[in-house]
Amino acid sequence: MKALYKWFAYKLPIRSKLLISFSILVMVPILVLGIYSYQQSKENTERQIRSTMESNLTRLTSELDTRFQREASTVRFLAYNLTFRNALENSGASAMTMAQVMNTSVEPTFWYFIAGDAYVKGMEVYSTKVRNKIGNFLLPVDDTVSQQAWYQQALDSYATHWTYDGVEICANRAILDTNSSSEVIAVLRMFCYPASLLDATDSMNYLDNGIRIVDENGQTVYARNSGVDALDEAVRLLAEDGSETAALEQGVLYKSRMEVSGWSIYYYLDKANITKELQPILNTTILVVLICLFLSIAVINLLATALTRRILKLQEYAEYVAEGHLDKELSTTDTDEIGVVTNSMGQMTHRLNDMIHQVYTMEIEKKASELRALQAMINPHFLYNSLSNIKWKALRSGNDDISEITGLLAKFYRTCLNNGQPLTTVRSELENIKAYVRIQQLTHDNGFDAEYDIEESQLDYRMLNFMLQPIVENAVKHGLEYEEEDGKGHIRIECRGEDEFIVFRVINNGGAIDLQKVAEVMRTPGTGYGIYNICERIELYYGSGSGLFPSITEDGETCFTLKLNRTLEKETPTEA
Repeated sequence: MKALYKWFAYKLPIRSKLLISFSILVMVPILVLGIYSYQQSKENTERQIRSTMESNLTRLTSELDTRFQREASTVRFLAYNLTFRNALENSGASAMTMAQVMNTSVEPTFWYFIAGDAYVKGMEVYSTKVRNKIGNFLLPVDDTVSQQAWYQQALDSYATHWTYDGVEICANRAILDTNSSSEVIAVLRMFCYPASLLDATDSMNYLDNGIRIVDENGQTVYARNSGVDALDEAVRLLAEDGSETAALEQGVLYKSRMEVSGWSIYYYLDKANITKELQPILNTTILVVLICLFLSIAVINLLATALTRRILKLQEYAEYVAEGHLDKELSTTDTDEIGVVTNSMGQMTHRLNDMIHQVYTMEIEKKASELRALQAMINPHFLYNSLSNIKWKALRSGNDDISEITGLLAKFYRTCLNNGQPLTTVRSELENIKAYVRIQQLTHDNGFDAEYDIEESQLDYRMLNFMLQPIVENAVKHGLEYEEEDGKGHIRIECRGEDEFIVFRVINNGGAIDLQKVAEVMRTPGTGYGIYNICERIELYYGSGSGLFPSITEDGETCFTLKLNRTLEKETPTEA
């Protein structure tokens, strides 16, 4: 976390800081409001769905109770028919007399209700007072009938009982005697069409809900499935058990009891359907949040750009100045803090440019004067002639080593002085170095070896004169130290072209050096065998990337790398 804070506070661009900060400040409230809004909408929708389910179930229960109550009233009316009851009580009369009573009084009434009521399919009256079927409705009670549950229930209770035999819905009621109304003389059964009697469920289609109506024994009278097998099966098991539990893992369940019939209605929904109802709300909430975020980020971006535009311009100017360009004017009429900094930096750059120009001119003049003074101290013609005479006298006297050293010394000074010119070629510089190295070998009895790896394509490029000699001198010194301590010294001099640079490498096996100490020598004038002078001349004449770089090779040898930019013109060879 601390590292993240440092990265944000000190390394991230200011425009990015503003964008991130403003975005967080805006996004958090928008997301919180969006989540809260969706949560409230979700709760309201779920509450509304549950309320609608309860309302639908209440309406359905009320509607079915009304229908069942009407049919129960019809059964009760028929069961209390005095003429019919008297005829049954006087069953000792002949079957003909009973048939006349049924045809003239009872059956017209039955047919009236059957024809006038769309829910009623038919009627039957079972009585122990008759032995044979009389008319269309009166039937004797045989062993099969007497063992039926509905018949026994009618004998036990005088109220209307509703049953379902898998095909028809029946209203069953005992017919009592006229004297005491305590003796059951017959049982009336009225058959109803289930599809017609229960068609109120058709108008209760809400979100693909399921409805299951079961009788008092848990037998399913009517079922309309939700289409989700697992949910439908779970509700079926609850209904068969007569459970009062209204909680389902996969759905929402409400249960109601019909007062007239005593049957139960299970009204349920799949939770996935509720989720579908919530999906448009979620999509709308996400869309609104995204639009708000997009607009907020767009506005934040405009504000951040407006606030940082001048800072970025100031940064660009600072980077331009850091590259060494001090000629660009910078000023503004703004009076805020950024405007003050901008004008101050412009004035500082202008003054710095004047000072650097003055110091630079003075330094170049100083170096040129020093070089001219050094070269003026030596009379080239006198030196060359003297060395030439010494060489020939040595030859005549048989001193070949002295003759070779004298010739090499003459060559060294000729290339070193370079006719007083500050520029030379890579070829001439390397000839100077080879002469110097050979002189050192001869004066030290070949105490070290020298190896050259030169890329021919670099020889005609121009460079500053007398750049390699101090580096090679240091290498010779370290190579001799190695020869005195551990064995024979070895020096390797390379010259290659790499990109836009001429690269010289001087490697010696005198052992690893202290790089920190070398860096200090390179920055301190008057020390290090002219190393400081080389660094100064490179800084004055060459661009960025050029310089002197000490290092230690993988073999533990000391390496000085001299990189010079090819900013100087290439020498054009003259025709012979």
